[in-house]
Amino acid sequence: MLNPSTLHQVSALVLAGGRGTRIASLHPDLPKPMVPVAGHPFLEWFVRRLVNQGFSDILMSTGYRAEVIEAWAKSRTPLGGEQIRCIAEESAMGTGGAIAYVLPHIRSDITVIMNGDTLFFAELAPGIQRLRDGNLDGVIFARSVEDTSRYGSLEVGMGMLEGFREKQPGQGLINGGILAFKTSWLRQNVPPGVSSFEADILPSVLRKGALIGVNESEAAFIDIGTPKTLGEADLFVATHAKGFEILY
Repeated sequence: MLNPSTLHQVSALVLAGGRGTRIASLHPDLPKPMVPVAGHPFLEWFVRRLVNQGFSDILMSTGYRAEVIEAWAKSRTPLGGEQIRCIAEESAMGTGGAIAYVLPHIRSDITVIMNGDTLFFAELAPGIQRLRDGNLDGVIFARSVEDTSRYGSLEVGMGMLEGFREKQPGQGLINGGILAFKTSWLRQNVPPGVSSFEADILPSVLRKGALIGVNESEAAFIDIGTPKTLGEADLFVATHAKGFEILY
């Protein structure tokens, strides 16, 4: 099994370019991942979680108010030897375009892609080991939720991604905002230009036979995309960060 400490050899790409239209009125001058949660920018908790799991190479794909994230990254004191590299989009390119834009800066054979507005405490080492050991192209870290109407859901069979369902009420598995792919596969399959990785790239490559595993986890999960969930974030961090020795 892959020791979590070896995740320092894996690059983590954080998609942090969004403004957050649904919460923009609450923090109009901040990119969504920089809104304050429990006394720090949300990204601080995000990075601490990554460092806790063993990551050291962290790339921030920035867009709206990129300079705010860059200033924060330069001013913070590293907690575990991590390096944060900020790469600003020249214009909004969607998640697919953002990934393609950052790929030349990736140093590792596997890239972990994360939504910068989501905290999902799934253990990543087993999924990355699964990707390394087999013939998979990628792995999605999935979470079961009671209502998938905000997210859309995954169709899964025998631990493999089979398709996507449109947003609809009811229980189901969702993409927890964390995916791992072989970097060489990303370079071959994610073209430059405006696209959505979730809505454009993934459905297309699935139809062409891409092999994408699904690792399910019931670990704590929150996104800060709505005023309601943002309002719950302080308590979430206070509750679930207690096990992170590096935080205190």
